[in-house]
Amino acid sequence: MADALYNTHVKLLASDFLALTPKPTDPSPSFSINGKTLSRAETVGYVVTRELKPDKFLRFAVDDGTGCIPCVLWLNQLTSSYFSRRSPAGVRSIARMASKFAAQVQVGAVARVRGRITGFKGFVQITVSDVVVEVDPNAQVLHWLDCVRLARKCYGKGCVKEVSGIKLMKFLGERFHNAGVVDLVLFYFTSSGLNEFKLSGFI
Repeated sequence: MADALYNTHVKLLASDFLALTPKPTDPSPSFSINGKTLSRAETVGYVVTRELKPDKFLRFAVDDGTGCIPCVLWLNQLTSSYFSRRSPAGVRSIARMASKFAAQVQVGAVARVRGRITGFKGFVQITVSDVVVEVDPNAQVLHWLDCVRLARKCYGKGCVKEVSGIKLMKFLGERFHNAGVVDLVLFYFTSSGLNEFKLSGFI
């Protein structure tokens, strides 16, 4: 079913996220990849830029090694008319949570970001619903593996672009902090048929 993933936070590499195309005919904002309609996404990577407008928004970018995903976290809950029909206690709770997320998002942190896929000035971005700062140094590469596995099993093979084996090896060397886990990842790639994704120079 083409819309089975619509309300799911889909794990995508930045290179695939940035290739999403909008579906202007849909009544609510949605995007597509490989024939699948998506509205939400999840990414993990290093926070590389941060622009804060107090009580308005926080813009930041997350680099997962394949590209940078722009993200926006709204901080205007207490002044926006969008929340005027909600209970004041509920709005204050949302505002406190957004402020907490904003404080956690610092340049150099490894963040897991989830939210709605939206467009801004012709570019695709994540409008943030929640942020978790990862303490596991291997979280980013494990996210890579999830992205590849889910693309093969759920999203369709066309969702994963060609990844250079040299680039992958460089990424593993820079981001993994456990040689045993590196060996496990290499075993995963060589034993799961990922040659179908043309990991050139590696397999």
